[in-house]
Amino acid sequence: MDVCKAVKVLHEKGFAHRDLKPANFLICDGRKGVVLCDFGSVDRIPFEVSSAREHQRMLDAAAEFCSMPYRAPELFTCDIGSTITAAIDLWSLGCCLYALCYFQSPFDAVYEKGNSIALAAQSPNKIDYPKDVP
Repeated sequence: MDVCKAVKVLHEKGFAHRDLKPANFLICDGRKGVVLCDFGSVDRIPFEVSSAREHQRMLDAAAEFCSMPYRAPELFTCDIGSTITAAIDLWSLGCCLYALCYFQSPFDAVYEKGNSIALAAQSPNKIDYPKDVP
């Protein structure tokens, strides 16, 4: 819940974290709750991708700052004419929730097989839920 509150504050201020993943959630000694860290990937939202230059900038930034197994589908394509919104963090939070439940990202199996996470992220039917987890 603490991470969701931190993300909400970021979004209210007009920013997206862009690299939400379990490794960026810290449990601090002497304090109850979880702290969000690693703000090096933060960028303003909403962001209109209105030119080839902005398209390439967003693709490059996503490749540098956004962990692939938790990256939102729109950050793999950054289509000209699209708008990057807070939804990218909501996607990542969903992937984090999956990881907390199943001890792996929803795309670890795809990644380990050498298949395209970008394609899998754009095809929700490609997520295989572990069968050995109750």
